[in-house]
Parts: sequence; structure tokens; C-alpha cells
Amino acid sequence: PRSLQPGRVLAINLGKNKSSAVDSADDFVAGVRMFAPYADVLVVNVSSPNTPGLRGMQNTGVLRNLLESVTVEAAKQTSITGRKSRVVLKIAPDLDSDSLSDIATAVRSTQGVDGVIVSNTTIQRPASLSDSAKSEVGGLSGRPVKPLALQALRTLRSHLPSHIPLIGCGGISSGEDALDFAKAGASFVQLYTAFGYDGAGTVRRIKDELTEILTRE
Repeated sequence: PRSLQPGRVLAINLGKNKSSAVDSADDFVAGVRMFAPYADVLVVNVSSPNTPGLRGMQNTGVLRNLLESVTVEAAKQTSITGRKSRVVLKIAPDLDSDSLSDIATAVRSTQGVDGVIVSNTTIQRPASLSDSAKSEVGGLSGRPVKPLALQALRTLRSHLPSHIPLIGCGGISSGEDALDFAKAGASFVQLYTAFGYDGAGTVRRIKDELTEILTRE
């Protein structure tokens, strides 16, 4: 592994510049060219709410062009380095069922897409929020994202064959959360907010809780 640690992988997140053309794949292709020699996984992030127009790249035609451009460059880099970087797509939790179906079609029709991360932060503001900063602009992370991400993952899973793994992400802070994502169709889960608040021990705790739950079940 390029993480240089046995059993560990290094994933590199690829985005685009705010100043670039809205539907251009050039920044992503440049990112693949730059980081493929170092990455086990290249994450094509079209779901950050903080880059104007970026989420528009989840639209069918633009996404197909993006995925084709990225996977072609990734294949070129594999031929140069002799090592393959997996390519995964990262999507938003705010997509409706039709949009998720279109994304699944784009993923299925592009050779070289190895998985999908569901999901990123949300632009929604659930009524349960009580903090004075709840109306600030940007992506909301943590616990409020979980139901949105779970629903998006279930929907996408129903449109993709089982050999394309889904990575669950959004509001996971316990073993029960991780299992919910697994039951919804995730092969892996990612942590961000819980890890940031609780530290490195969060991973061990969640795994222990997951083991306890599975033993009971």
C-alpha cells in the first residue's frame, strides 16, 4: 500500500478550483496525474457545497464526461507506474431518487469506477437544529446527516450491482450507526466529525460496540 503501512490505504480527495469552468474535468484530471503515483484510492469529490457549481457535476451528462476523463487518465497512470489507484465517486446526501438513479447509470456505464462514497455534508437544515449558527452557509456534518445519507445509500444500492462497493459516511459515531449503514448496503464506513471530536480512540470504540451488537444479534 502507498500508505507505507501494511493493511492501510491512502486515499486522496480530488476537487476543483472555484475559478475553473463549471463543467470542466480538467482539475480532476490534473489531480489524477499528480497524485496517482501516491494514492491507493482517488476520490472524485463532486459533492462539496463550498465550491460554487461543483454539485452540478452530479448531473448525468457532465458526470459521465467527468468519470470517463478521470478513469482514462487513471488507466494511463497505471500503465506508467505499474500500480492501480482505485477510483471512487463521492456524492451529496441531498439528491433525489431520480438523480441517484442517473448517477448509478453513469457509474455502471464507466469502466474503471471502483465504488461510491455516500455521502458528503448536507445543505439542508433539519428543524431539530438548535445552535445559533444553524443558518450559516456551508455544509452541515455530523449526526443530522445520518438519515439523509442512509436513505441516499439505500436508493443507490438498489440501482447498482453488488460488485460495486458503497462507502457509508455521515453521522457515524457508534457501532449501531456503522451497522445501520452496513444493513443499508455499505461495504465500508468513513468517519469525520466523530473522529474529530472524540479522537483516535473513536475507531476502536465503534469496532468494539459493533462486535458486541453482532454477538447479541
